[in-house]
Amino acid sequence: MNLLEIRDRLRAEAMPPLKLVDNVGSSAAAQGQARGVPQSPAAFTVPIGEDAEPNRYGHGAHAQRTTSRFGVLLAVRELSDAKGGAAADALDTLRDAVIPTLIGWQPASADEEIEFVRGSLVDIQDGILWWLDEFRTT
Repeated sequence: MNLLEIRDRLRAEAMPPLKLVDNVGSSAAAQGQARGVPQSPAAFTVPIGEDAEPNRYGHGAHAQRTTSRFGVLLAVRELSDAKGGAAADALDTLRDAVIPTLIGWQPASADEEIEFVRGSLVDIQDGILWWLDEFRTT
């Protein structure tokens, strides 16, 4: 699974409402980058993990199905409200742009279409609301 494909898809289909789409290695890296980035709202693709089924063969032969999980970390800055309430109002609009752009789409590096897994609040810090939507594909 190539996160550059996810980044490029979001840039092509979800800007606007997103003003910045980038790849990072972790949510901490995204949070560090966003503090110095005036563009908001922003999305950062992050690797989450992989799960593999047991090898279907033995004795030197190898066949395993691997599911890749990745996230889209959304950052919404609202300087007028350090607690994040105003940013939360904008979150639905962003998710309505991101989720339909990815689910049902099959990147060239994947064997199946992308599925939505879950979304969750990561943090509200320094006037930035952080939300992670998780996806998977094989």
